[in-house]
Amino acid sequence: MHDPSTIKHVLVDNASNYRKDPIQRRILASGLADGLLSVEGARWESQRRMLAPLFARRSVVSFTQAILEAADHVSARWRALAPPHAIDATAEVTLLTLNVLALTIFSDGIGTSYDEFRSAMNAYFEAIGQIDAFDLLRVPRLVPRSHRNSLRSTMV
Repeated sequence: MHDPSTIKHVLVDNASNYRKDPIQRRILASGLADGLLSVEGARWESQRRMLAPLFARRSVVSFTQAILEAADHVSARWRALAPPHAIDATAEVTLLTLNVLALTIFSDGIGTSYDEFRSAMNAYFEAIGQIDAFDLLRVPRLVPRSHRNSLRSTMV
């Protein structure tokens, strides 16, 4: 549901009632450590408050030009495709999202080209999305896992 009052109910007023299961926490923490997506409780609340200005109306409105540029780039690429070319909508929306992130939130800090940034982000999300038997068996995180090697390469 996209109702603002429902979102506020889940994410703000009753966040403690909507906890992540152990597998979700393990997977998210493998790349994000104690980041906003992997912590809960008081630590989550503290990080949410710290990041709130980034998502305030004034900040989001300042992203408008970058969002329009990224959308124009994607639509120009689509128009240049010869029919009947199929488009992977999921991949394209992900690419659009990464372009917007690269042009807004990470515009001063990615230190690389947008293509390298997108490639690293895609590799990162592929790596954290992997669940292996060690995760299901709750083997301690200090035991090496093969997919973590690819995750480390994205954390430059």
